Amino acid sequence: MDDGRAADRGSGRLRPRPRDLQPALTHAHLAARPAPRPPADAARKRRPRGFRDRRRPARRARRPDDARRPRRRRGDHADDPARGGRDRPVRRPLARRRASRRAGGGRPVSVRLIGVGPGDPDLLTQAALEAIRGAEVVVYDRPSMDPIVALAPPTAEIHCVGLRRKQRALSQDQVNDLLVELGRERDVVRLKSGDPFVASRGGEEARALRAAGVAVSVVPGVTSAVGAPAAAGIPLMIRQLSVTVTIVDGNADPEHAVPPPWEAIARVGGTIVVLTGRGSIRRIARRLVAGGLSPKTPVAAISAASRDRQQVLRGTLEELPALLPPPVTFVIGEVAALDLTADDYEDVVTYAHS
Repeated sequence: MDDGRAADRGSGRLRPRPRDLQPALTHAHLAARPAPRPPADAARKRRPRGFRDRRRPARRARRPDDARRPRRRRGDHADDPARGGRDRPVRRPLARRRASRRAGGGRPVSVRLIGVGPGDPDLLTQAALEAIRGAEVVVYDRPSMDPIVALAPPTAEIHCVGLRRKQRALSQDQVNDLLVELGRERDVVRLKSGDPFVASRGGEEARALRAAGVAVSVVPGVTSAVGAPAAAGIPLMIRQLSVTVTIVDGNADPEHAVPPPWEAIARVGGTIVVLTGRGSIRRIARRLVAGGLSPKTPVAAISAASRDRQQVLRGTLEELPALLPPPVTFVIGEVAALDLTADDYEDVVTYAHS
């Protein structure tokens, strides 16, 4: 036998041939092997420096029934109301959503209620700034918003519905009708002081628009109930003095569903923030004292909060601060005596647990 093995005499078994007798066969075997193939990506262009070589996971083996399973393609979710005909619920940027409404020949029928904060343009949110810069029509209340209105495009149509020189303020019903008329034809940005849904009648305007079939969106803002005290260095809540905050619309409006229960508010204690109460503050102070608050309770009046002409006056419920030009926010409670941002700060409050 000449196959690299030799017969073992006596046993009949084959045993391996010694190594020195096999080199010819070994080299012949290696020579017969085909040359190894170059790797599949050898011809690819060299990757640029810094390229991260990430290993891709192996693809799942195709199952026998995959050939019969239809592949899901874009638009297959058209029957799913939760997805609105999209493969996945994607929220597009504001500018692209606005452009999509114009596409297809349709006019934008939307009014956006934008909260502009206490008044300083630097306190605008990013969403509010984007909406104002892309506005076609701007509706605002008072001349104090002029620095914010100036951020709108030069081509924007401007409507001031508040009181200004040689112009009477529109009633709320007239403002609602104007917004409905404009919202059916144009893309409208309605600027609201502070937050649209905190004591600025944004809710009333939204209800009128929805009743007329006009879409409404809201961009929240920094309400004056929080921004004005902060600008004056007054913390609304500090554990040693107050752990509750009551925000009240102080305007004596006959359309209020229920007048504010000032005696009950006095019994709650803590910090009381009064918005739009400039003309009613004396009556409010008397009722709070009647409800149990001390006549010595500190009161802070903040006018034009966060703006260059900001003024802050302090007093008590029995000796109220002098009237300041509107808009004015009142803070009532022990925290009203603090000004934590003053250069000559001095803690004049006696803490309950000190």
